[in-house]
Amino acid sequence: CSMAMLNAIPKMFVLLLVACLSTASAQYHDDQCSLSLFPGMIYNGPRAFNKSHAENASRCCLICTATPNCVCFTYEGEEGVCYLKNTTQGYSKSPKTGTVSGGPPPPPVTPTLITLNSGVKFKTDKFFKSWNIDASDNREWETRNLSQAPLHYLAKMSQPGYLRFGGSGNNGLPYGVGRPCPNPQGRCLNESHFIRLMEFNIAAGNRIVFGLDDNPRTQEGRWDPAGAKALMQFAIAHNYSFYGFELGNELDPGHSPMSEALDFQILSQLLDELYTDPTTRPLLIGPDIHGFHPDQNNETQDGKVNFLIEFAQNCSKFGVQIHALTHHEYIEIPEYLDTPPDPSLLDATGEIAARVYKGVSAAVPNVEIWAGEIGPHNGKSPPCDHTSMRWANFADIFWYIDAMALKALNGYKVFCRQDFVGIDYGLLDCATNMPLPDYYAGIIWGMTMGTEVLSVGSNNTDGFVRAYAHCTPDTVADGVTLIFINLDTKPRPAVTIEMENAFPKTVNAVQYVLTGPAGLNSTRMSLNGVELEFKDNLLPDITGKNITMEADASGHLNLPELPAASVQFIQMFAVGATLGC
Repeated sequence: CSMAMLNAIPKMFVLLLVACLSTASAQYHDDQCSLSLFPGMIYNGPRAFNKSHAENASRCCLICTATPNCVCFTYEGEEGVCYLKNTTQGYSKSPKTGTVSGGPPPPPVTPTLITLNSGVKFKTDKFFKSWNIDASDNREWETRNLSQAPLHYLAKMSQPGYLRFGGSGNNGLPYGVGRPCPNPQGRCLNESHFIRLMEFNIAAGNRIVFGLDDNPRTQEGRWDPAGAKALMQFAIAHNYSFYGFELGNELDPGHSPMSEALDFQILSQLLDELYTDPTTRPLLIGPDIHGFHPDQNNETQDGKVNFLIEFAQNCSKFGVQIHALTHHEYIEIPEYLDTPPDPSLLDATGEIAARVYKGVSAAVPNVEIWAGEIGPHNGKSPPCDHTSMRWANFADIFWYIDAMALKALNGYKVFCRQDFVGIDYGLLDCATNMPLPDYYAGIIWGMTMGTEVLSVGSNNTDGFVRAYAHCTPDTVADGVTLIFINLDTKPRPAVTIEMENAFPKTVNAVQYVLTGPAGLNSTRMSLNGVELEFKDNLLPDITGKNITMEADASGHLNLPELPAASVQFIQMFAVGATLGC
């Protein structure tokens, strides 16, 4: 059965020759396949409608082209299996060796046009980029020495916002602060732990949001504040201050909005008693409801939004002033990624944010919205172990930077990253305390992104090029920072930036291009081609590259390309006032 014979026979009869193909001895090469080949990739989407044996990818390609309704194939070389599919929904990296997929050639890449729209859309808190310390057992919080000088240094240099001490481990954590531990043999936040935490908080900026244990109950079933009161009295006596308090963690499955509001009323009365000066009284933040996930249906997500609204309305009824409503969120980024995450998965962060903002801002417009606990994965990780480094890689910065940008773009005031150190999706390596790519990316966010959020238009339709913009921080007058995220594993050419008025002929800017020098599933990261290394307990130089951007005849700025799988910050000067900054 020669290839010439096959080409001479109408396709309707080719199926009759598949058996002939299976016995032919000729080895077919890539140039015999009419489909575009993608080595190492598998097609996403519905299950294959046909599965058969093939001795190589070329033969699998021939089977596909001979089979009605076959649009693409994946050949798994390890098993010699050929999978046929009738639709393409993008492709991702195969975990197996010897995998080749084939299908229609990708559409030509349209040059990206980014439009900067005039007018500030939202304004975040000055301390938007925040992070958490979680007291859960698998974070090894009770055995981790937070008084270490390198941890104090890294906390300070990360330019954090608020330090949230909270998480599942904070529920059921009794206090032996200002009083003996209730159960000396069990878990307990003792005075040594507390002092180390508060000194660490001072190093990090002294803006701690303390998550209180909701478990102690009175005979009437209400929250018992005795342990919290002793802790606060101890803190006041030792000149430790709090920015705010939370009460309980993910209690909504078993508590009603009214029940939580009644407990917050007790906490509010305690703060009034101990902090008589309203200007220094800690704020109330909560209720930290159970997480949003992208696989939840609309009814489930709307129920969570309604819980937040009813909680705030009940607090108002009881005379409790809530500063911010908080929820948890985990969109479950796949582990050990060596390609950027799927754009549709990242989109879920914005969809959740838009749903929450729409409901909450209409019902209780004077209450802030915080992403109170947000990370790439929802816990249940083993204690710190270098055999588990699932999100401790460069690939995670795509989710981290995109998620912060989407929350800011949808009216969120604060983003509390879970967590700083203690597990395999933190900002530091839990075993060595070495900074991970997310840590460095967060520093650059803090250096370049101000509080005023601008809206950005884009002609990109596949979701692989994502763009966001903020006015620059107050320390940089009249500037705008653009973020470009390229989720494509290939460079994206010819990016044009426009705004309502023409750009000046020459725009001075500072550029920060983040790439993975050892691939995406690595803890290494480069800034403008230079790898960032933490040596002798000191951070490397994290400064951008000065560039000059020339406007074209239309008054637009142009970038020659976006590097493959990269995140880029461009801080432009003397253009902010035109956009309303």
